[in-house]
Amino acid sequence: MNAQIISIGNEILIGQIQNTNTVWLAQQLSLMGITVSKMLAISDDILNIKSTLQSISTTTNLVIVTGGLGPTKDDVTKHAICEFLNCKFNRNEVVLKNIKKIYKQKNKTLSSLNETQADIPSKCSVIQNTLGTAPGLFFNKNKTLFFFFPGVPHEMKLMFETGAKKEIKNRFSIPNILYKTLLLHGISESDLSIKIQDWELSLKTDKLSLAYLPSFGQLRLRISGTDQNKQALKKRINNYYKKLIPYVDDYLIDASDNIVEDLNIEKVVQQLLIKNKLKLALVESCTGGYMSHRITSISGASQFYIGSIIPYSNNLKQQILNVPFADVIEVKGVVSSECVTIMVQHANQILNSDICVAISGIAGPKGGTNEKPVGTVWVAVGNKQYTTSQKFNFTSNRTQNITLATNNAFNMLRKFIIKYY
Repeated sequence: MNAQIISIGNEILIGQIQNTNTVWLAQQLSLMGITVSKMLAISDDILNIKSTLQSISTTTNLVIVTGGLGPTKDDVTKHAICEFLNCKFNRNEVVLKNIKKIYKQKNKTLSSLNETQADIPSKCSVIQNTLGTAPGLFFNKNKTLFFFFPGVPHEMKLMFETGAKKEIKNRFSIPNILYKTLLLHGISESDLSIKIQDWELSLKTDKLSLAYLPSFGQLRLRISGTDQNKQALKKRINNYYKKLIPYVDDYLIDASDNIVEDLNIEKVVQQLLIKNKLKLALVESCTGGYMSHRITSISGASQFYIGSIIPYSNNLKQQILNVPFADVIEVKGVVSSECVTIMVQHANQILNSDICVAISGIAGPKGGTNEKPVGTVWVAVGNKQYTTSQKFNFTSNRTQNITLATNNAFNMLRKFIIKYY
């Protein structure tokens, strides 16, 4: 079974808003065992919407459309539906009652324009919107099931969960789909592909597939498959996962069975810090607090995170962290093993932390030299007994360098905890 997702709205096409609805819907459909074959973003234009619906009505099983269901003149989706189905509007009293209730709760006056939200194409069924005034709509044509939702994310999500899921499951026989996702660090997509080529070829014999999802310094591998027998499928995937481990054990950060879960290295580090009852401090120069941001984006960070020092200037490195000017800054430079090592050691004392990470580098696009070009970064990790440091040579792109430095700093921290605790 396959599906297509259509987003309607000029604001999406000009990049004014992020199209988060499509990502969320794709995740939900994948979890249901439905393959998304195409995603489209189209303008608020009746002819464009109508022609798009006509072109896909015989090529897919399921179509989910978001956007363009409001009461204003630029919201034309319902008019396009009427032309597509060759039908007229009917006033739906149940929808109107819901709209009146919402306006009364908000102590607002209901206008005749707002009442038009209750005008429904006669060949459509309704999914009530308890969070807003635009209802969801659905109908079947040419053996294709169509759903239409407003573009407001929290309204769309609730209607999909409470209305669309049940309709989809009732109308289609959907196989189970399962995933196993691995997060790796320190190996490229091409190098890994060569390393596991025999294992990857063997997947096809058991009707499983593999996807490579690279990002800055990290790589996600996703094993997936479909089967009517869920337990048999789970067993097949786990067997191949176990066979894969010897190839990737040196690079494996985490693994999950949930495609929606966002695997990331900071969550793994969080678990290690909490497990070992360690208090973490960070010293960030070239990353400017990005590592701190990612740490504090996780719920529960207060259990292990003390705080950060961001000594962006050389003066602060001297004044706050006591990095010697004559012996280190002037001779070795602030982008050096000596500098990050001292910053770790002094930060642990100043902040009374159990463990600390320090980062200093040349993010770019300017500031590099022949000896230390843009992308040169030093990272140190240490406690009160041991400190380790490592030099990295990244790219000429500032944003990429900050992300790469942070990801590698997290991985060094992870390895340090595993080694010493």
